[in-house]
Amino acid sequence: MTYQLLPTGKHVKHLPTGDVIPFDDENKDYVIYSEWLSAGNIPKPAEAKETYNRYTGRGKFDLFTPEEQRAIAGAAMTDVDVKLFYDRFTIADYITYDDPEMVLGLEFMAQRGFLTPERHAAVIAEMTR
Repeated sequence: MTYQLLPTGKHVKHLPTGDVIPFDDENKDYVIYSEWLSAGNIPKPAEAKETYNRYTGRGKFDLFTPEEQRAIAGAAMTDVDVKLFYDRFTIADYITYDDPEMVLGLEFMAQRGFLTPERHAAVIAEMTR
């Protein structure tokens, strides 16, 4: 099989490369995946995972590049929605991908342009491996 659904319900993994592809019609890899599905192919089912990696302290921030960290922290000074996410992220004892707020926060950061689609997928791949 070429693809595997992920437990997030919003991503698929391209097995030969390990790339995580968000369900986004503007993502070229998702378009290729959609065409693959249309051809009658079936992805491997998601594997149930009881827990995801936990990130604490500085490890939370290390998921993001220094440039991403600066962009988010800088925007938190002028955008109340970014500030709310940043504050909750900063004070959390740990983060994990099975927290719905983390999932929404990552999507929010991607929508605001702080994470490219590729980096968004890479952060999810790291958190769900």
